[in-house]
Amino acid sequence: NANCPYGSLRSRPQALPVSGSNHSVIQPGFFNTRLELAFERVRRRPDFMFATVIIEIHLDGQDENEFNPEVWVYILREISERLRRHLRPMDAIAKFTGWRFGTLHEELKKPEDLDIILSRLQDSLNEPFRYQSNSYHVSTVFGTALYNEHFKQPSEILQAAEKNLDKAQSKAQEK
Repeated sequence: NANCPYGSLRSRPQALPVSGSNHSVIQPGFFNTRLELAFERVRRRPDFMFATVIIEIHLDGQDENEFNPEVWVYILREISERLRRHLRPMDAIAKFTGWRFGTLHEELKKPEDLDIILSRLQDSLNEPFRYQSNSYHVSTVFGTALYNEHFKQPSEILQAAEKNLDKAQSKAQEK
């Protein structure tokens, strides 16, 4: 799509496929706007620090193609709620393509703040998801990018987070 600011990114924001739900994942257009506003803020405030994170979720021991759609939607909603509960009020979260989520973390005081946020997010997703009488476990991989002056447009920070996600996935596969 020529109007998509994310070009060929694999991690494009999309709506969570849950009609009528009251989930707290923001709409894709709003995530894009929040990211653009963060770029504007950093130009006006040299002390403004923000980061983006791409989170890829894997269902442990499950073939996603053979997964009951009802369970799939339930787990996606639960993931989004857990992530939301463990983010700060000024952070934004969006459902990306597939089993990916994106988060935007503004007003960081120091780079280490992102490590604390990631640790909380990881801990929240380590707990099993219970649906009816079954438990489902997920594993996660994070790709992060902290803003720096080399980024000229929002898609560049997402591309950096995506590259770091690829590196983290390679490391995880080596283990």
